[in-house]
Amino acid sequence: MNIRTKTLLVVAVALFISALANFVVIEISVFPKFVELERNAAIDDAQRVKEAVNDQIENIKFTLWDYTNWDDTYEFITTRTKKYPKSNLKPDSLKNIRMDIVEIYDTKQRPIYAGGYDKNASGPEPRNYNWQFKDIVAFSFVDSFDKNDNVFSGITETTDGLVMFAVRPVLKSNGDGPSVGVFFFGRFLDDSLISEIREKTKVDVELVHLDVARDTLGSKAFQRMAEGEAPQVFEDETNDRLITFWPLRDDRNVPISALRVQTRRDISESGRRVLWASVAGVALSGFAVMVIIGLLLQWMLVGPLVKLTRSIVAIGGSGDISRGVSLDRGDEIGILSREFDKMLGSLAEVRNRLLEHSYRSGVAEMASGVLHNLRNQLTPVNMHVERVRELIAAVPQNKIGVALDELTCKPLPPERVDKLAAYVKLSVQDMVRRQEGLREQLAGVSQDLVRIEEILNELDRFSHAGAQLEAVSLGRVIEETIGLLPEFPDLKVRMKVDAGLRNQPPVLSMSFILKHVLHNLFVNAFEAIIATGRRDGIIEVSATCETVDDRPMAHLQVRDDGIGIAPEHMREIFVRGFTTKKGGRRGTGLHWCANRIATMGGKLFAESPGRDGGATLHVLLPIAAAAPEAAKR
Repeated sequence: MNIRTKTLLVVAVALFISALANFVVIEISVFPKFVELERNAAIDDAQRVKEAVNDQIENIKFTLWDYTNWDDTYEFITTRTKKYPKSNLKPDSLKNIRMDIVEIYDTKQRPIYAGGYDKNASGPEPRNYNWQFKDIVAFSFVDSFDKNDNVFSGITETTDGLVMFAVRPVLKSNGDGPSVGVFFFGRFLDDSLISEIREKTKVDVELVHLDVARDTLGSKAFQRMAEGEAPQVFEDETNDRLITFWPLRDDRNVPISALRVQTRRDISESGRRVLWASVAGVALSGFAVMVIIGLLLQWMLVGPLVKLTRSIVAIGGSGDISRGVSLDRGDEIGILSREFDKMLGSLAEVRNRLLEHSYRSGVAEMASGVLHNLRNQLTPVNMHVERVRELIAAVPQNKIGVALDELTCKPLPPERVDKLAAYVKLSVQDMVRRQEGLREQLAGVSQDLVRIEEILNELDRFSHAGAQLEAVSLGRVIEETIGLLPEFPDLKVRMKVDAGLRNQPPVLSMSFILKHVLHNLFVNAFEAIIATGRRDGIIEVSATCETVDDRPMAHLQVRDDGIGIAPEHMREIFVRGFTTKKGGRRGTGLHWCANRIATMGGKLFAESPGRDGGATLHVLLPIAAAAPEAAKR
């Protein structure tokens, strides 16, 4: 199989995999979102219907308020005048206010008036029924007279069907008492009212018996619906609709019926069309791309490669290395052909490349130490992120949602409302406090990332400038290094830097390398303090001038009050791969630091009285013979 066939085969396989991946991603990740949106839309439809039913009950309560705070009603109960029901409670009047049933009782629960009308008749006619509100609802007459503003409402089941009702004590027009009785208004929740709700909400809704919901949902889903207030959605695979059941509960919170809402599955159908349209579009565009790529590859890549291959094979067959294979092209293939000619004609070029490789190996070793410091810099970032994760994970969002649902979905006693409101308030205050903590932790992450960027910028400058010893101000390098140190959350370390460092003579070093050596020593001191279990500590930095082996040297000391170094580890701490810390990629920092200091003509060693006694790292560097001004350049 030649390269042309292989190239076309690779392109075809890549396009097929792309189309398949696109289908899988949409099927697994995108299409379920359409289904979820569809279920949410079905629940929203059921919610609108439930709110419409609640609006009907609120309308009954509003109308009842006018009748119970009325001197005429008050007088009717106390005097039993016949004028009041004839003028205010006759079938025409009830029809105008859309009330099917009215009942009035005195304070001794004796019925004073009971009436209604049949709205399904050709004209307003009185309606007879064999039940009374006081016998079928959970309304407490005693409580109603203790609180004049007590209003009780809900839905109850009667032999004539479901009735939405409201009851309130009868007071004078100015709201004064005492109450002389109670007034019931009722409205049948029948097919005509459901039709009105259907027209108003534009939702396909029906009122069905609980057995219908049980047969459709199954026992488990029906039990969940009966025990809670949440609707249950049934995915009917035989048609193009979702069926949502929402229980209707009586005034004793017992399920008595269910609202069945049907929602067209337009959203999932649109999602399925998007899925297949996407696959078809990828297939068509893939075929077109395959043809274009094949032609372009033949012109730009395959053809020149075939020509180059033939030329090289001809050189190998003849043994004549003076024959050129250069192609008059400006791309990588042309460059490759010309470089192949240069390789055949110049051993010096090979030597230069070997020297360049040697130099890059040195730079790679230097970069190893710098990367160790970058990993140290990432340690507090991980700590900040862990704090963020803990703060987010502890937010009790689900309980707040339950409290809000309870506050908004049904009437509650005032004391329950107060408790729920207090809980929500305390939860919000806790979330605000956690948000402030998140802001602080994220600010710490931002600062650490800025420091990492500064380290990388210096590495870039160093890679271009090369490695050359120069006169360096020790005090200035220490000050800049401290500014790059990461901030460890919950750790307070006091840096005590000897003021005399500014007056120390410059040392012969490489500023970039020395800065990263000191950075590593400081971070090790931080970690040694953390290892003690304390949240505070002290790091002292000082320097003196000494003569070592007849050479003037600057003696820098970095002292901490951390965990210290065990005597048995003192000889091994500068060995590559040795570490007492947990985690991977350890054991390179001090080894790299010791090697870098040695290449600058200095020395690095450590002292410690033992465990829990702290440690001191000593850095010896030769003093530069140049004037101090050289360090300022």
